[in-house]
Amino acid sequence: MKLARSIDWVNLIQGLEKFSGGSLEEEREARTRVMNRTFGMGFKTASDFLKDIGFSKHLAVLDSRNLNFLKSLGLASKNLKAGKLSNRRIYCELEDIENEIANQLGTTVSELDERIMTYTGTTEELPHRTS
Repeated sequence: MKLARSIDWVNLIQGLEKFSGGSLEEEREARTRVMNRTFGMGFKTASDFLKDIGFSKHLAVLDSRNLNFLKSLGLASKNLKAGKLSNRRIYCELEDIENEIANQLGTTVSELDERIMTYTGTTEELPHRTS
């Protein structure tokens, strides 16, 4: 908690403005900057943070629900385990797939993620808020 208080959140967020509303690659750069500054925030948490502050249109908040959803569509390997989502290459590949789906549906990845999390939630992992 002490480390989180030592981060200059205002300047961090202001430094990300140039990436806001941009491409997936720009949003990934912003996520990397957040992860580098926060020491311990992973892909999912950093993506969720950027989504929650209204920054992200392209970043996916991937967890076991998203993975199971993509597996059910045949878009992810049946052998892939949720623990592998911390791997940058795997996370970005699945994020690319969600971006393709969102584009085909005419929605944002954030909106797609919310639907996946709401409708595929399990008793072990409660859905995120749907606002």
